[in-house]
Amino acid sequence: IGLHTASHAAESGMDLPAMPAVFTKFPASLGGPFAPIELSGDAVDWEVELVVVVGRRADRVPEAQAWDHVAGLCVGQDVSDRTVQFAAGAQFSLGKSYRTYGPTGPWLVTPDELADPDDLALGGAIDGETGQEDRTSGLVFPISRLIAQISAVVPLLPGDLVFTGTPAGVGITRRPPRFLRDGEGVESCVEGGGTSRNPVGGPVEEEPGEAVVEVERSHPAFRERPAVILVDDVGLQARRDHARELARPGRGLVFRDREDQLLILRAVPGGE
Repeated sequence: IGLHTASHAAESGMDLPAMPAVFTKFPASLGGPFAPIELSGDAVDWEVELVVVVGRRADRVPEAQAWDHVAGLCVGQDVSDRTVQFAAGAQFSLGKSYRTYGPTGPWLVTPDELADPDDLALGGAIDGETGQEDRTSGLVFPISRLIAQISAVVPLLPGDLVFTGTPAGVGITRRPPRFLRDGEGVESCVEGGGTSRNPVGGPVEEEPGEAVVEVERSHPAFRERPAVILVDDVGLQARRDHARELARPGRGLVFRDREDQLLILRAVPGGE
C-alpha cells in the first residue's frame, strides 16, 4: 500500500490518499528473513512494513469481519528500485518486484498474541543506523479497512500477503538521497514479529528445495482443513489445504499463539 502513513506522505510532499493506493508486488520477488538482497541498480531503497498474511478467502468482506480472515502478521521489506519505479510515468509493480525485493519473516504471529495488532512499533536500520521508527497506528487506513476495500474489488486468497505501508525515513527523501550499497545490512523489525537481517549483495544462487514442513495443529483461520505451512529463502506461503510445497532444510518460521497451539512440529519424510 503506497503513501499509507502520515509521516511518509509528509516526507514525500504528498497529500494523504482518500482511498488505499494499491499496487502489486509479484510473488517471485519474495525473499527470506536472512537472505541477501541483490541490487538492480544504484537507486535501490528500503521500506520496512508490517505484512498481513491472509488465512481464509476474503471476498467482499465487511470491515467488522476482516480480522477473521487474517492468519497472522510478520515483518516485511518493500525493497524498491526507484529508477524503475518512476519510469514511464510510474511502474511501481516492476520497480518493487526484482528478485529478492520482498524479504519476509522471521515469524508469523497470530493476532491474538498481540495486545493491539493495530498499534505495533516498527523500525528499520542500515548497518546499525536507525532510519525508520514509527507505529502502525499511524497507518492512514486500519488493517480491517484495507482488507474490506481490497476484497470489495478482488478476492484475497489464503497465503496472500498485504504489505501495509512504510513510515518516514526512506532513502530517496534524504538530502542528498541515500540508497543501498553492496556490503551493507538491512535490519527490519515489527513489535512481536521479530527482526529480519538481510545482507546487501548478489546475485543470489538458487538451490533446489528438499524439505516440506507440516503443521499438525492449525489456527482457527484455517477452518476447513489442517494447514501445510512453509517458509524458506524465497518467502512464506500459507495454504489452507494439504497441498505440499518445497522448502530448503535448515529454514523455518516460528508459529505461536498464547497456548502454543500453532507450531511447526515436523517435516514430512524426505526433508530434515
